[in-house]
Amino acid sequence: MTLPVYYYHRVGPFRDGAPLKMNVSPEAFREHMSVLARRAHPVPIGDLVACVREGRPFPRGAVAVTFDDGYRDLMQHALPVLRKFKIPAAFFIVTGGIGGVDSWNSIDKLPREPVMSWDDLKTLRDEGMTI
Repeated sequence: MTLPVYYYHRVGPFRDGAPLKMNVSPEAFREHMSVLARRAHPVPIGDLVACVREGRPFPRGAVAVTFDDGYRDLMQHALPVLRKFKIPAAFFIVTGGIGGVDSWNSIDKLPREPVMSWDDLKTLRDEGMTI
């Protein structure tokens, strides 16, 4: 069984030299979420995992939205859009980077990007997001 998941890393302005698959513009992300809100049924990822564990089919149109790494720009560019469309999301955080930068990124000459702080994670939690 394949989980229907839309996954992202960064939502924000594109960085020269960064892999295209790692970034989506705020405008494109807003359009993605607008389409999901109208044509699908976004659910917390835990709901999909429970279906797999229990051998149940996914609810019709169910999809999950996830973000890897915990880049700080998600607070500015993704969270307001998720709020607007009432879309739950899961944030997979590099815990060693909390409050710092993406030191795990090994692309030469690419500037380090800020990672969410503990306060950002509390905000996500208070917004009902999965961390």
